[in-house]
Amino acid sequence: MMRAQRIGLVGAVFFLASVRLVSGQTPIPAQRPIAPRTPLPPVSAPPPVQAPTAPSARPAAAPAPARLPDSITQMPEGPAVGTDRLKFTQFDPMAAEVRRTGKNWELWAGKTRLKDFGDDRRAAYEARRLIAELRLSEYAAIGTNGPVMEVWLTEGQAPPLPGFAREVIPFDPESLRVIDDRGSFLIANDRHVLFNFGPHPDDAQQALAIIQQYGFNELGFIGSPNPRMSSLLKNGTPRRQLTPAMSRFPQALPQLTPRQALEIPGWGRVGERTPIDPIKLDLRKTADGWHLISAPFDLGPIATSEHQARIAMQMVQRFPLTEQVRIGKEGFVFYLSHGAAPRGVPLGARRIPIQVHELAVKEQGPTVNLTDGRRVLASFSSTDEAQLALAAIRHFGLNCICEIGSGFRILVKE
Repeated sequence: MMRAQRIGLVGAVFFLASVRLVSGQTPIPAQRPIAPRTPLPPVSAPPPVQAPTAPSARPAAAPAPARLPDSITQMPEGPAVGTDRLKFTQFDPMAAEVRRTGKNWELWAGKTRLKDFGDDRRAAYEARRLIAELRLSEYAAIGTNGPVMEVWLTEGQAPPLPGFAREVIPFDPESLRVIDDRGSFLIANDRHVLFNFGPHPDDAQQALAIIQQYGFNELGFIGSPNPRMSSLLKNGTPRRQLTPAMSRFPQALPQLTPRQALEIPGWGRVGERTPIDPIKLDLRKTADGWHLISAPFDLGPIATSEHQARIAMQMVQRFPLTEQVRIGKEGFVFYLSHGAAPRGVPLGARRIPIQVHELAVKEQGPTVNLTDGRRVLASFSSTDEAQLALAAIRHFGLNCICEIGSGFRILVKE
């Protein structure tokens, strides 16, 4: 019986083996005995923690050169005469923005209009970028009948240099002086004529005092070929001009307010001319009505309503007026058309004739009047300037007043 059980057990084992072979399973191979693990070395105590030291980002720099004496590096203070008369407009540089008013692009800071760039949109946005970069916060302009020198400050100090590339003109402030060029007062040295203030010596003296007070030594412009904005900068490492001047006459730099001399035979220089582009004339509404604008100049009130102002502007453009002329310091103004007197009185304008052969200079107390016996054409504070105005009227043959709109007067020739 035991033998029968063993035979049955052996048969069962062979049966199971055959079933595994038929099902495709491979018998598990015999495994090797696992070698005993090598014990790990004992863990040593961690090193003591040291206090951190500041990393050295750069190698040790070479020793700094010896500092130059203050008498060389510091700019001597300029005269304070006239600088207190300059009134600055303060504004928030982060509030500066460009707005379009009519045909013109203007720079505003809140409710303050800083500058009018005419139709030069690119110059307006470049000026906005410069104000943000330098954080300019104060603005003033020097010049009678138009800005000649602009002064921009950063919290009462000369602004730093911009981080982007700009074309600037370096100059030596110690060599600048006020020059009287036959009645036109310039700020110049042997190389450059920086500013032309026309017949206004006080403006030139004040501008020179400001340049020396803040130590400006670089001049930059925005807008080309006619600059729309200028900025004076102070470079701590001024650019030295080692080459001598190439010409015996200093180079005249572009001007914000172009001033061209008006000369009359037998009288010499009697006034100055300012060019006007009649195509770019525009209108601006102010507290006293609508003004005629030739950016950046306000030519004066022209009408009380927009409709009348636009009709009057079209009359002015038909002449066309291309130059504004000022005689002397009093600002006796008349206009020229391509270097000659405007011709005729347009339809719809008021005509007031002038008796040119009866015009005379007459003193009435402290005032000197230019009159034809019927009406006073202009008043002056000196006889000399009244005589210059009379010479100009006779030279161009101006014999009629053309009144356009509500009081905008033009001397014409009929």
